[in-house]
Amino acid sequence: MKSTFMSGINIAIIVLVLVLLPWLVGCEEGQPPATKTIEPPSDTTSIPLKTLAAGYSTTANITDPTIYVIGSPEDMKGLNKSLEDLAVIAQIENQDLDTNWIVAVFRGEVPTSAEGIQVVDVLRKGEEIQVIVEFIQPDPDQPGSDVIAYPYQIFAIHKDEVKAEAEIPWSMVDLQGKQLAKYAALSPPAKPTVPSSTSTFESLAQGYSTTAEITDPAIFVISGTEDMEWLNKSLNDPSIMAQVRSKDLDNYWIVAVFRGESPTNAEGIEVVDVQVTGEEVQVVVEFNQPTADQVGSDIVSYPYHIIAIPKKGVRANAETAWIMVDRQGKQLAKYVELPPPAKPTVPSSTSKFESLAQGYSTIAGLDNPMVFIAHNPAELDQFSPWLQDTTSIDNLKSVDFEKDIVVAVFRGEVPTSAPGIEVKDIVITPEEIQVVVELVEPGPDIVGSDVESYPYHIISVPKDALKAQSGTPWVMYDHQGKVLARGKNQ
Repeated sequence: MKSTFMSGINIAIIVLVLVLLPWLVGCEEGQPPATKTIEPPSDTTSIPLKTLAAGYSTTANITDPTIYVIGSPEDMKGLNKSLEDLAVIAQIENQDLDTNWIVAVFRGEVPTSAEGIQVVDVLRKGEEIQVIVEFIQPDPDQPGSDVIAYPYQIFAIHKDEVKAEAEIPWSMVDLQGKQLAKYAALSPPAKPTVPSSTSTFESLAQGYSTTAEITDPAIFVISGTEDMEWLNKSLNDPSIMAQVRSKDLDNYWIVAVFRGESPTNAEGIEVVDVQVTGEEVQVVVEFNQPTADQVGSDIVSYPYHIIAIPKKGVRANAETAWIMVDRQGKQLAKYVELPPPAKPTVPSSTSKFESLAQGYSTIAGLDNPMVFIAHNPAELDQFSPWLQDTTSIDNLKSVDFEKDIVVAVFRGEVPTSAPGIEVKDIVITPEEIQVVVELVEPGPDIVGSDVESYPYHIISVPKDALKAQSGTPWVMYDHQGKVLARGKNQ
């Protein structure tokens, strides 16, 4: 009886060991016991995706996190304008929009090409599609290029996963579930309330000025001689003005767009389209960023693009609004008619002056306009070392500083010896002494030497005519009342 009982216990132990053996072996190998996979909530489904492209653009100008859903050729064109890689554009255009949604997520503006964005998952939660993204931070060992960039990832989702007829909102969220951006339900492009058309245009000149001093984005419509003269003074480039003046203002609108002030001459602006809608003309522009191979010079510049639009294509009048917009339709500037030169609001008088020297230096090294005031022979040293003409130097030595003050104006750097500068007037007001100058441009028959030059004009002004207190500021103006420089050693 005892033997039978023991046999039963042994059998039970053997069975127990056989049952627990797999679990014990798993623990010995450092593996946790198998657990049942928890299924996601019934209203949440992961949607498969196919990555088409990932990288960054330097021209997208999409400053904040953004999500785009591409479902039509019109949407595709809008996306392509934000990209600059032809291979990426070709990859996207090869997708069949009848069977696929193309989704593009942008991180927004970042200061280096090393930062990025990555799609982690796409979830359908009830009546919403959530694109889960992660912002990639740069590796300390791979800092990237110091260039303003707009990181993106573009992927495709089969339309069987998201039915086209369902107006489902799309949102971009981070790993913590915070909404970063939302794309409204897909709808056809809004129809304009007035007829619209695209106007052809001709590019006349594109580049940058170092003297325009137009600090913010601006658009100007050149429709008369005074406007043309203003543009001439802003560009300071005779060859470009010759091209602009070749257009008949009776048959063409001349439109100049400026990007504003840039810290380098490698940045630019380009007109990409002109849209005419009722009482408004929209000039669509793109801000061009330098590539890693295009460093440029560290010089304050004012990028511009000048175009000619046939008047038969744009029936504009005095009430027509000219607007500069970016590719996303954001208004950057609105044209306001160029005002006439401001008249002084305080009593003023004009002083006589005598010309002492006029010409150009090749060694002054002044990038911008300057005005110097000399009250005595020692103060001539501010600018006299740059004079290379012995006659000019001799004339300075003959000045009687008991009676006169010497004023020297320099135009700044110009590419040839042909341009010049000339003092036209000395205007005395209670607040300042105004040196009014003209930036002289050569005629078409005057070429000049192809050498960097620094034009100047030096004059003497009688002290008794100034009747100014010591310390009164001297300011150099052009004919439009624009400040070019403030006096040195006043």
